[in-house]
Amino acid sequence: MPKFTLIRELLDVMGTYRPGAAERLQSAPPGTWSVKEARACNNRALRAACAAGDLECAEVLVAMFGLTAGDGICALKEVCEVHGDAGAAKWLVSRLGIPLKAVRGNISIGVACLNNNASVAEWLRADAKCPLDGIDFGRVCERGMLNAAKWIVGATGIEVNRENAKYAFTDVCFYGKREMADWLADTFAITPEHVRRLDNCALRMAAANEHMDFFWWLIEKFGLTKEDVTSDSNDVLCELCERGDLKSAIKVVEKFGLGAGGDLSSGRILRAACNSEKVCMVEWVVDTFDLTAADATRQVYSAVRECKINRRPVILAYLVERLDISEDTLKEALERTG
Repeated sequence: MPKFTLIRELLDVMGTYRPGAAERLQSAPPGTWSVKEARACNNRALRAACAAGDLECAEVLVAMFGLTAGDGICALKEVCEVHGDAGAAKWLVSRLGIPLKAVRGNISIGVACLNNNASVAEWLRADAKCPLDGIDFGRVCERGMLNAAKWIVGATGIEVNRENAKYAFTDVCFYGKREMADWLADTFAITPEHVRRLDNCALRMAAANEHMDFFWWLIEKFGLTKEDVTSDSNDVLCELCERGDLKSAIKVVEKFGLGAGGDLSSGRILRAACNSEKVCMVEWVVDTFDLTAADATRQVYSAVRECKINRRPVILAYLVERLDISEDTLKEALERTG
């Protein structure tokens, strides 16, 4: 007999649950499957039924093969930590007589929170008396698990101080979790001064990770200004140029009136544009910040060197022609920048 034919009654070859498993199991001739096969792969059959919420099939498996508390632990862990099915968890504990001590020893309330399973977390806390010391509020927030975050603050009695919430807010900006950020801002009174910490780290991370809707939400929500956008040597604009996000770069320049007249700062914007490998990005920077041959300072030299070293001949050719860089100047640029 082929191995694991019982599992094939529940799952197809792609691992997708097949409805009607309970009826198929009950209609099979006696002795079709053994208890050993029912327990194969860490009780895969029971885990599959519970994960799908098919407690009718789970009941058939328990009754047909005499499954016990030890057989249900893996299924319980999966429905609690991964699927967040409190109903299936309660059924397993009740039907198989799984001791609450075993629940506490095998199930992590912290993992349940990381998967946004607030209802399971509450059951583990209230009924199974699981300890709360495994809960990481910051990681829950950065993953955008809003239901779990609200449960932690409102139901557990865990004190989340404002400083921890501030750090969580900054991490959320990295991942662009707007709904979570909005809740943190309102719940913990996040201020513009916090958003500006570390040279506007929140704003820079949103731009760097392509969360532009979140980027503009930060600006509107906290009233951020030109000084915030151009902080840390124009790091926001550098991130946009290096990614080749011309549309967003144009919007930032137009919104805050950036351009020629000192806004180029250390020249990082031009070097970032060269790294985008997009001529249109470099061309826009040169035109927007009105760079000319007279700007043959370290920023232009460095950009030329970046193109030479990283083998970007098209961009290098454009810079040489557009800025009228002579062979002597090009040679000097390479020598100056090492």
